[in-house]
Amino acid sequence: MSRFQVMPGVESQTVAAVEKAIAAAPPVTEIIRGGANAEEMMRTVLGELPFEILQRHPASFRCTCSYERAINIVTMLGEEEVRDMLEKDNGAELICHFCSAVYYLDKAALQDILTPPVLM
Repeated sequence: MSRFQVMPGVESQTVAAVEKAIAAAPPVTEIIRGGANAEEMMRTVLGELPFEILQRHPASFRCTCSYERAINIVTMLGEEEVRDMLEKDNGAELICHFCSAVYYLDKAALQDILTPPVLM
């Protein structure tokens, strides 16, 4: 079931038309794989309803993973889990599910996570 939120004052016929267009639209992944741009996607979703493009911006999908993010993720697991990784595996391996990059945190990296920074 698709959900969308309308602004105050939108006529019920408009809401019904959008609901009908969304129900008839193919899955978004299919639209993207078909090479549709943002305007074509809006046309598919809105059907015959008119719309105005206010601005155009290039879209891109890129990975923001990094070694530092891997450290942060492991840190958020908590002391008990990090100690368990240290004792059982002598490290941790993280694989990004977006770009497939592999980050390995060795024993020293896990020990650094467990050692709080000294504040001066």
